[in-house]
Amino acid sequence: MSRWVLARISRRLATKTGEISGLALLCSIAALGCGGDGEQPLNITTSESEGLPVAEAQPAQTTIVGMKLEIHDDSPTDGGLRKPVFTATTEEATRKAGNMYTAQGIEARAEREGDLPVTFTAAEGTIDLDNKLAELRGKVELRAGDIVMNLADVTWDAKAGTARSEHALTLADGSSILTASGMELNTKDRTYSLRDPGGDIRLKHREGSI
Repeated sequence: MSRWVLARISRRLATKTGEISGLALLCSIAALGCGGDGEQPLNITTSESEGLPVAEAQPAQTTIVGMKLEIHDDSPTDGGLRKPVFTATTEEATRKAGNMYTAQGIEARAEREGDLPVTFTAAEGTIDLDNKLAELRGKVELRAGDIVMNLADVTWDAKAGTARSEHALTLADGSSILTASGMELNTKDRTYSLRDPGGDIRLKHREGSI
């Protein structure tokens, strides 16, 4: 004669913070016999318990003291190593997602062959190595040639070779002190533009000029 046995097994695991229900196993065991001996076929179906919360693992964030971050140029090379076009040393940096870092105590240098070198200091910032951007904030100082700028923030775009700010700043070039409500510095053509400039401009006469 055929014989069917239906068994439901529930497993629970106790932890310090409470009780977590495990998997409920629904086992359908078919014992088909015709009066003979021997092993019988076994069919097991597994279903998850309903309503169980699923804990998702969160990515760990590691803070590194004295971390060095570099942005590299993607232009083709003759087989040699690409030189960094932006190098930042930090008091500490934390990786957020992908190759994006938040950092404190930043000292950085941007230099591409043929372009005007630029140095930065900032209290903090975000450096995105994949998109080749550095957003620096807090008592930012930018130096390019004879120019010294003091800004609340600045964004360095390594692909374009530009530094840009949309907020108030002061600029000194040794002879003039200017204020502006924004600026853009282009290191490729070595020019800068100021929005709403004001202040004292002093021009020095050069020998042989009109």
